[in-house]
Amino acid sequence: MRAIPYVAAAVLVAGTAACSGGRAAGGDVSGSPRASQATRLSGAPAAQLFAGTKRGSDMADGAVASFCVRGRCARAAARPRRVLTTIPGGFLMFTIGVRPTAARVEVRPATGAGSSSALAPSTSMAFRAPEETGRYTVALVARWKDSEARWVFALLVAGQPR
Repeated sequence: MRAIPYVAAAVLVAGTAACSGGRAAGGDVSGSPRASQATRLSGAPAAQLFAGTKRGSDMADGAVASFCVRGRCARAAARPRRVLTTIPGGFLMFTIGVRPTAARVEVRPATGAGSSSALAPSTSMAFRAPEETGRYTVALVARWKDSEARWVFALLVAGQPR
């Protein structure tokens, strides 16, 4: 039953590609690593990032950067709609509608090298914000049996740790 959304997405991408000269309405389906100018990818489950603060919690929807089904990928120049703010080392949590079989978080500062860490696959996955203050791009990469999705989020780490 869980495979139905992915089969539907694959049919949609393949059907749209056949009608548009190898390009789906949602992005590049050629399997090449280049990104298209698409702004929306259909078929990827929704993902959110929650940031806990002293004032409560804040949430942002992930911007889908890529969605691959059986090796055929649609890519977009994803831009997060809002910036979440947290404290150094603050608690962050991803939520995703469909439990992945594997997941990882990638954290990149505005300048310099980033890091990547495996997450325990679940519909809710927690990790800690960087200890250094600054602006970061955070990506969630989730895999299922025949598909993979990547979402990006904007994060500002500011203030004093608790």
